[in-house]
Amino acid sequence: MPKRIDLPSPHLYRLHYVSRVDPGIQMAAVEAILARAREFNKLSDLTGQLLFTGTHFSHILEGSLDCLRLLMSSIQRDSRHHDLRVVAEGYVHARSFEGSPIRYVQDPGLRDLVEELWWAQRIDQERTAQLVQHLEHQLLPRPLWVRKT
Repeated sequence: MPKRIDLPSPHLYRLHYVSRVDPGIQMAAVEAILARAREFNKLSDLTGQLLFTGTHFSHILEGSLDCLRLLMSSIQRDSRHHDLRVVAEGYVHARSFEGSPIRYVQDPGLRDLVEELWWAQRIDQERTAQLVQHLEHQLLPRPLWVRKT
C-alpha cells in the first residue's frame, strides 16, 4: 500500500505579520483593537495571537485565506499600524491557537526580536520560527482582560 502523505489543509491558512505602532498609542487603543479583533475573529472563525511590545505588533492569524485577506486589507488601512510586513504565511495542518479568537501578550522583552524581523532586508525564517514557537508553546494563553506587567 502506498505511504499516505499528510499535506497541509487547503482550507486553513496561517499569516504572521509585524508592524510598528503609532508612537502615541494609548492602552485604550490597544484594548479597542483587541475587542474588535475578538468580535471579528469569532464571526469569521479566525484564531491567533497578538503580541504588543510597546513599539510593535506581532500578529499570528489562522483561518480561511479569504477571511485573512479581508482582515489584512482592513489592518493595512488602520492608522495605528505603520509599515506592516508579512513575515510568514502559508497553508497549515492544524491551528496552533485552537479555541482562542485572539490571545494577547504584552511583552516588552520581545521588542528586539520583533524589531529585527521588521527591519530585516530578507526575512530570517529561523528567527521568525523562534518567535512563533515562543508564542505557541512557552507563553500561557491570557484572557483579553489580563495583561502581563
